[in-house]
Amino acid sequence: MVKAVKLADIAEKVGVSVVTVSKALSGQKGVSEEMRARIKELADEMGYTPIHAAQTGRTRSYTIGVVTFETYFTRFASFYWKMYQELATRAVKKNCFSMLEVISYYDEDNLVWPKLITENQKIDGIIVIGRPKLSYLKMLYQNKRIPMVFMDFYDDEEVVDSVVDRKSVV
Repeated sequence: MVKAVKLADIAEKVGVSVVTVSKALSGQKGVSEEMRARIKELADEMGYTPIHAAQTGRTRSYTIGVVTFETYFTRFASFYWKMYQELATRAVKKNCFSMLEVISYYDEDNLVWPKLITENQKIDGIIVIGRPKLSYLKMLYQNKRIPMVFMDFYDDEEVVDSVVDRKSVV
């Protein structure tokens, strides 16, 4: 069996730290472009495969933004919190990561966009848990660049993928 190439192996050959190799391969700041290119070239030559890619067969992870509303976390905290926990646990098993944002009453009433959309350009999809007010929902439809899925509700007006309990669909 062929021994897997580790970050430490690449770091030793290049003469840098494991942290530098990790930053270079993941595209993080703090590594010159010349050094980054040298590290990537050596990693390719050595047959380096990121550990998560080797385990799952995938080479990319995804980040899911999860949006819910203060009203559901004050009245129905245990149900919606449990729903989010299940979603986050299953996402990690599929090489995905989740970020939760609870929209305040004020932001929902005043149509303030979720920070997950406005401040984080690395979100690959949005899951909305619990039905927001209609005006907020219409605002969310304006975002066409990030795929969206609803949990625990659906909308008859728009075509959006939804996950609901069959008993609640009449």
